[in-house]
Amino acid sequence: MSTEGNISDNNTSASVSLSADDIGISFNDEPHHDWHALRRYSWIVSMVIIIVISVCGNGMLCLLVAIDKRLKRHPFFFLLNLSVADTIRAGLCLPFLISSVLHDRTWVHSNSLCEVISFFNVYLTFGSLYSLLLISIERYMVLRFHKFHRRKIRGLTGLLCVLFMWALSVSMAFPPVFNSDLYGYVENEHQCNLKYSIHTRKDAIGYVIVFSTLASFLLVAYLKIFCYMHAHRRMTPVQYVPAISNNWTFYGPGAATTSQILATSASLGIRQGQGTPMAAATGRRHPGNSQIRNFHKEEASTKLMCLISVTYVVLWIPYIVCCFCRTSKRTGDVPQIFIGVSTWLTCLQTTIVPVLSVLFSKEVRTVLNDFVICKKAENQEEINSETI
Repeated sequence: MSTEGNISDNNTSASVSLSADDIGISFNDEPHHDWHALRRYSWIVSMVIIIVISVCGNGMLCLLVAIDKRLKRHPFFFLLNLSVADTIRAGLCLPFLISSVLHDRTWVHSNSLCEVISFFNVYLTFGSLYSLLLISIERYMVLRFHKFHRRKIRGLTGLLCVLFMWALSVSMAFPPVFNSDLYGYVENEHQCNLKYSIHTRKDAIGYVIVFSTLASFLLVAYLKIFCYMHAHRRMTPVQYVPAISNNWTFYGPGAATTSQILATSASLGIRQGQGTPMAAATGRRHPGNSQIRNFHKEEASTKLMCLISVTYVVLWIPYIVCCFCRTSKRTGDVPQIFIGVSTWLTCLQTTIVPVLSVLFSKEVRTVLNDFVICKKAENQEEINSETI
């Protein structure tokens, strides 16, 4: 009896101690569980906000470019191409990222769908980068070779450039289709993408080098553009050389200009002491003519495109560094927080075009304001007609 009692007491104490340990473990894991849940829900909320801003903002910008004549110019035409790429990427690829986060970083769909999402992720990423490169080349040509740009770069030429750009994007995204190890689900990024690891180093490092080279060329192109703009911003004022007169017979370097002034004064009946129409005689217009306004408009568009390009490269730099580290070392050596933040910044990149266009482009704000006012007026007319 005593032996059974001791055994039962030992079992009871063991069970009590075990339950106490279990309770202690649950108490110790509770803060970690709360922090993990907070990170997951904050990630999901931020992704939803990014998708809404990207789809709605880029869609609104595409609508404004399509319906308003003031935005139907080459920089906004190529910017429309960039907005379309960001809209498709935000609406097609990012929702599956949210789905993987909701299922604790696991891919619950088919492998073929993951390969399709991976293809579009790479395809649209290089499509946006090639769009920015196309914009930088067009900006350099409109400032450096203005006459050639005005005569040769027209609607059909721009369309051919866009089609060629998308063909280059397909050439970058299509080869991994034949290699089953390159496309797949990346658990640390919560998305289907190109796999950057030590096992796919030979193939994946090529994409990193190409992306880095194109981004560097983009920055160098805008640096050269702004150096040219700075060198040609201050123009030398026109200096009129006085003519030499002898018995009202003018000769010397300024004789032709003086003769034009006198002829114009005589034809317009200008009285003595009222001055001469210098601008009309020399054929020079007032500084506020259409050519100067067009130059300032192109300059403002160039600054906007440069801001978008620099922001694009800055948001992608952490991810490129992360890919370099993962292809040269083990994946565990790269901190998970760094991989997550760099991936989140690449998703944030899809929102920069509408946000920066509205904040830093007076032309886009004017068109958007006119569009909103017009819609309000139409709605008010419909309400008045219904009440009548």
